[in-house]
Amino acid sequence: MGDAQQQASEFADYFQLDDSLVFPDLALSIHAAHFHSQRYQDHYFDQNSIHFPPARKKAVNKRRSEFFTGRYLAKLALTQAGSPSHDVPADNNRCPLWPAGFRGSITHTDNYAACVLARTDQLSAVGIDIQDWMEENAAQRLAPRILNEKEQQVLASSALSASVGISLCFSAKESIFKALYPYIGHHFGYAAAKLISIDRRENKACFAFDPALQIAAIDCATLNVAFQERPHHIVTLLAIA
Repeated sequence: MGDAQQQASEFADYFQLDDSLVFPDLALSIHAAHFHSQRYQDHYFDQNSIHFPPARKKAVNKRRSEFFTGRYLAKLALTQAGSPSHDVPADNNRCPLWPAGFRGSITHTDNYAACVLARTDQLSAVGIDIQDWMEENAAQRLAPRILNEKEQQVLASSALSASVGISLCFSAKESIFKALYPYIGHHFGYAAAKLISIDRRENKACFAFDPALQIAAIDCATLNVAFQERPHHIVTLLAIA
């Protein structure tokens, strides 16, 4: 087997695209994949013409793997969209900076990653998050850190288990942060988005966003976060026209 074939074989063992993650009603593209961090190799950056930031080279192998996979999915999405630039650097808070004309978001668990991309003339903001299902005890411990008493009452009325409900709310608030951070420009806490309702038939969770953080360019007073319950994790997505 030649070097190119060997490299291709190694990469195929590391990375497998998954086309089952779709949100068909939204004007965006999604690229997702399973990956195996224990099989990651640093030369994947050069092999796929992806910038390897010096600061990331100091990270542990698992973090380098996660970063590479996210940026590789971003490159696939930007290439498919016809972007002349495929580079997605990060700001001082490690949030992705997308090429002009695009909005995007990247997320990952230990072995699954996804990237969403949309043109700015189609969506003003987009954020995606994936969370592995929490164990019941861990979810109950986390609840008071991310939900106030009224939100916990809303969640209790939904009849969802702690594992499902807290995993959903935690992930949804992460998606909200990712979508709105580029406009707000600084970190904001879980209290900025308050749970109003969960519609499991429509797979949507509704949140009220802090009036003090309202953005003139977009309507974000009420945020409807789409979600998908999958065997090992939950996926949440906020897309704002």
